[in-house]
Amino acid sequence: GRSRIAGYRGIAVGFPEGVNYAFNAETGTLSGLWRGEYVTVGWGGQGSGGFNPAGRSIQLAQDVSFYRLGDDKAAWPLRPKMTRENPVNPDPLYPKNLGYQFGGYYFDDGGVPTLMYRTGGVKVEDRSVGVEKGGKTKLRRMLKFDAVKKDVIYFRVLTGKVEKVGDGSWGSGKVRLMVSKGGVVLREMTGLKGQKELLLKLSLPQGESELVIEYEILP
Repeated sequence: GRSRIAGYRGIAVGFPEGVNYAFNAETGTLSGLWRGEYVTVGWGGQGSGGFNPAGRSIQLAQDVSFYRLGDDKAAWPLRPKMTRENPVNPDPLYPKNLGYQFGGYYFDDGGVPTLMYRTGGVKVEDRSVGVEKGGKTKLRRMLKFDAVKKDVIYFRVLTGKVEKVGDGSWGSGKVRLMVSKGGVVLREMTGLKGQKELLLKLSLPQGESELVIEYEILP
């Protein structure tokens, strides 16, 4: 449903461990995290209504997450923004033109959803679970790729005041994450002083491969 944290095609997922996330199905990105209570729901308007996090949330970027950049310095294609003065979307096919297509989701026996989508010729299955680790509750995100041929894609994992906080660990504001693999590209965001974006440069083999990311919401 509609949501300020996940756009007009938002999906919210909550776990008994007390960690929740929102996914923007229009652009294919994990767009928000929060702890504690799940969501508040409003059934007004048309369609499936809307939802918002019941607790304080961390807003992540809602632009497309996967793209094939020409090189490490090429600008990331950002989601068009509408204003009161210009309320019409200047690029309504933004995700599609960048190779993104949502394919729905399915549930396992425990009711955990796996989101399915593709970026160009690469199919992605995106499954997250809440885990207890070292006395902390984290969100473990497991991505499975199925490429028709060898491919190099960039994954925009985190934006903001991003800093390296440990071996394979990065943080920005109230969120910290650990990545299992991928060439890290940390760079300044165009036109935004002090803001950075963390990209993973993924060299995918033909066929199947995997990537694991763990998100921790800081106090």
